[in-house]
Amino acid sequence: MNSNKEEIDLDSLFKGLERVRNKFLSTCYHAIQFLIKSWYIFLILIILGGVLGYFSQKYGETNQEATVVIRTNFNSEQYTYNAIDVIAKKAKSKDTLFFKTNGLRADSLEIKNIEITPIFSFKDLTEEFKENGRDIDALLRNLNFQDIVEEKIEPFRSSFKYHTLTLTLSSVADEKSVESVLNYLNNQEVIKRLGEVGKKGIEEQIKVNSETLAQIDTVISTYSKGESLPSSSSQIFVVDKNFNISNILELKMELQKNNKELSEDLVFADKPIISIDSNIAVVDEKGILTNKVIFYPMLFVFLFLVFAVSRHLYRYIKTIAMKQ
Repeated sequence: MNSNKEEIDLDSLFKGLERVRNKFLSTCYHAIQFLIKSWYIFLILIILGGVLGYFSQKYGETNQEATVVIRTNFNSEQYTYNAIDVIAKKAKSKDTLFFKTNGLRADSLEIKNIEITPIFSFKDLTEEFKENGRDIDALLRNLNFQDIVEEKIEPFRSSFKYHTLTLTLSSVADEKSVESVLNYLNNQEVIKRLGEVGKKGIEEQIKVNSETLAQIDTVISTYSKGESLPSSSSQIFVVDKNFNISNILELKMELQKNNKELSEDLVFADKPIISIDSNIAVVDEKGILTNKVIFYPMLFVFLFLVFAVSRHLYRYIKTIAMKQ
């Protein structure tokens, strides 16, 4: 008895699954038939969308994007970020007077948006906290790789020398637009003064270090010969054979290393903010949404399918309602 009941239940289950399968296949068949019968509608929609997309793309405004790696010198990072925030706000409010005053086109705004993000560097970070080793230890313990990837390093952005500048530009913009932004940053009063004082300071420090190195070489040479050194008052004094020459040598190496670093900094010291990229590239934004010749036909076909499905669903619900 139980065996017959189980067979009936399994038979009902298989028949139910078969009905579901047949219903699904029937729906697919009718859908394919609908698509075949409506081929001319799809063709018209694709042609209309393509034509509309072509003329919209040809005569409409398209955005461009420029990405530039910049280096900030002489502790100008915070002032640079403040200046970028000003540009972003002025672009959002479409302040044509501001852009005209600062060498950018005002008849058709070149800049739509601008962002700046620091490029993480352990070297820059450790140099910032080298006076207090405990601070850097605590920071590195709490700063994991995920934080760096997600650029959750906003509080430390002034500690980094290199930054990525990303600009969303209008169709009238070109490489000169990016150069105008960099000129605006470098012409900010505080940043400009920092650049002038900073470059002069580097040159003077290199000169002082070089003079000290020359004096050290004289001391070492005299020490090795066991001779006396003349003082500034033309008096003679004898070099003490017991003084620690290793300290002098360590100081020499430290000054040489410092001069090497300063000379490298001097290469980038012509301006407070410089572009590291040899060529500033301005490129069109890519993607389906920006290619209107493809986007509009896809949009029209999608809307037609949504309308057809909604119409079929309405009729199905109406049929059920009439049977009640």
